[in-house]
Amino acid sequence: MTNLPAMAVNLLTLEWVQLLASQELGIVNTQTSGKSSRNAMVESSWRFTNDDQKGFSIVRSNDDSSWRLEVDSEFDRQTISSIFQRACEAADKQDTGQDIYHEAVLTSPAPDINSIVSVQLIRLIEEGTVISGERRILLDRVLLDFQPESVDNNEAPWAPSTMIKVCIFAPGPCPGPFTNKIVEDYLEMARLICSFAMGRPVDRTNITADLISEERAGEARSKRYDRNILTLAKKGISTDLFEVFTTSGEEAMLKLRGALVAYDAAIRQTNSDIATILLVAGMESLCVPNADWRTERAVTRFINAGLSLCPDTIDEIIANEYFESAFNLKRKGSLAKRRRSVMNKVYDLRSRPVHSGPGMMIDPMSIGVQPGTQRVALLAHLLSGMWLSYAQAPRSFLTGHPQIAPSSSTSTD
Repeated sequence: MTNLPAMAVNLLTLEWVQLLASQELGIVNTQTSGKSSRNAMVESSWRFTNDDQKGFSIVRSNDDSSWRLEVDSEFDRQTISSIFQRACEAADKQDTGQDIYHEAVLTSPAPDINSIVSVQLIRLIEEGTVISGERRILLDRVLLDFQPESVDNNEAPWAPSTMIKVCIFAPGPCPGPFTNKIVEDYLEMARLICSFAMGRPVDRTNITADLISEERAGEARSKRYDRNILTLAKKGISTDLFEVFTTSGEEAMLKLRGALVAYDAAIRQTNSDIATILLVAGMESLCVPNADWRTERAVTRFINAGLSLCPDTIDEIIANEYFESAFNLKRKGSLAKRRRSVMNKVYDLRSRPVHSGPGMMIDPMSIGVQPGTQRVALLAHLLSGMWLSYAQAPRSFLTGHPQIAPSSSTSTD
């Protein structure tokens, strides 16, 4: 397991305290208060009590350097100290105990009239995908069950309303602050991945996931390692962020996750300029380095990243019937020149509305022939191509690196 950050270690410690106090002292209630500790990165006071509101507190010291115990007279301080010491030892060893099972429901309703007469129309028709049955993501941590409404009777040009049942296997000694944080992260990643795979917004039905019943836990346990349940894919390529984390590390996974956040936000927009900014931001998240030189030769790096990741997708966009009207470009010059021209135009489309302000809402009655509607569809296709290529083979783009590919007096960036 990767070394846990300070916040996770503290939450894990407190969750072990919660479990041990419950098992040994019948203390089942936990409350938090106080400001967040700057060093521990969690709330500064944790209160553990029985039904009579008697128990003990774990609070940060005045200088925020350590935890201290405050024990009610009804309890033995040595016993509480032993519980806290064992909890600290377990957290230091990153012992997360047995997995805790949670469930939630996500939904993706069929487009309503507002979506149909929005800048998402062409994209919805071309990108929307029907997914049915069980899938897995995040390795063996999340199972998904896609339940679309009857497809046979659906005559609309997009996927039907779909309910997605989510089962989450979260590490943690008991339901508590450490496990709850992980469940929240897993559920949000599941929502983003489903949105990307379906090409359509996916929403939660509840704010949080629920603990699973014992009966359902047994059923989920039997399916957890069933290899007949395949990984959720888009165009035959895995969308599992944890596969990328396992093979290529945290930074690659975070780049992909950032692109998913941008994609999910973009496909909810009713303004084509706002959607454009978000889609191009998603592309940028895949190629911008986490380094001080990231502002150097940014345009050239963006162009090179697109050419490296998905030249075939760029060719498909150039061949698309909407290409010239969507990007105000002509199909001229060599193939290589046209590809670079497309990527340069895409980057410019991101910058222009940022500096001059986005355009107004377009006439809904002519939505399908508007350049903005066409552009959103093509940019979503481009982002999908870049994302899937990066997920298969994460890489670094070093244009602008001060030693490897520095700026020069001839640079046009």
